[in-house]
Amino acid sequence: MGDQPKFPPCTWCQLDNAGVERDHVFPRAIGGTRDVTVPACRNCQDRISVAETELSRRSIYSIYLIDGASPKGRDKRRDPSSGSLQSLYSIGPHPLGGYSELAFRAGHDLPAVLPYIEIDVRKTKQVRRRGLRPEDLDRLVRAITPIFRDAPEQAIRKRKIPVKTEEVHEIGLSDDFWPRVALALDERPYIRARTRAEATQFARLVHFYVRTHKFGKYAGWESSEVAAGQTHWFALRYRNARVLRAIAKIACGLASIKLDQQIADPKRFDHLRKFILGSMANEIPDFVREVYLPGKLASWPESHVAAIFVNDNRLLGAVSLFGGLVEVNFGPTSPEDVAIPVASVCKRDGTGTRIAGYEEALGIAATLARHLAEGPVGTSPVAREARRGV
Repeated sequence: MGDQPKFPPCTWCQLDNAGVERDHVFPRAIGGTRDVTVPACRNCQDRISVAETELSRRSIYSIYLIDGASPKGRDKRRDPSSGSLQSLYSIGPHPLGGYSELAFRAGHDLPAVLPYIEIDVRKTKQVRRRGLRPEDLDRLVRAITPIFRDAPEQAIRKRKIPVKTEEVHEIGLSDDFWPRVALALDERPYIRARTRAEATQFARLVHFYVRTHKFGKYAGWESSEVAAGQTHWFALRYRNARVLRAIAKIACGLASIKLDQQIADPKRFDHLRKFILGSMANEIPDFVREVYLPGKLASWPESHVAAIFVNDNRLLGAVSLFGGLVEVNFGPTSPEDVAIPVASVCKRDGTGTRIAGYEEALGIAATLARHLAEGPVGTSPVAREARRGV
């Protein structure tokens, strides 16, 4: 018998198995490519993908992906919601009255308009049906009909349809904000209302219209798209520990590619790998520090950067995504461990990732080290809400 084929160990769990694949060091969703990868098994990739989704689809970093130059979702055929921000709400004023249900997607300057049906449950019981096309409303009606054939209270109590009751900025105080049922990009309907009681009252009316076929045809249909520059509101809620796990993975991945075996000793990085894989629950360890939120640094307006270098007898990683800055402290070391800094550059638009050359790496490391020294001391909270009106 010949020698059994050998596979590289997974960067994260350090196990040898045939399922090891090439994994992006910079997450694909923010522009990373397979030009810079590390070996990783499927199980570890699945665990880390939870953190990368938090970074790219729920956190304050995801706001910077609402740009036509950002990479779009990659799985539109199988998942229509691919690339969409997972916000608590995305709402803007509708030109014909009321407030639109919207969805923001990476790589798109304008939000997508979701089809929705709203009812003035407080006063007139008037119904408004909104969407870009009548066919969109037809899809919504088809989706809610089987849900509301039964008693509406059961539909809500049995969670056949999600009910969103988050406080919607000052819009929730407006008499022109009516509870509604909308169809998300993943083709799943949801109810938005001020309270559960209002949602139930709304569901009773929807149940009546479904049972009596009162939605009717769309005579005199008026479509209205979201205009550029229009005011809109959205809110994000996320766990910052997950976001920092995804960013720490970039620093650790770069270290595992470029540093000596002495530096990349698996046992030496066990504490960091444990954090990256989510084995510390929602804790943020003291060896990972969020120095600046995105938008602070202007040195690389079109790229993300990461560098590994020695500073004050510590081996440090510094990662800047969308102008933010996170420090990863690998632990005590000596200058001879790393002869020169190593750095990587990732284009935000997804057109390429590369290891920086000698002179460029020196410049990136020096700039990041200076910002680390100037930045505030401390770590970030586990959970954070981000709200924005544009």
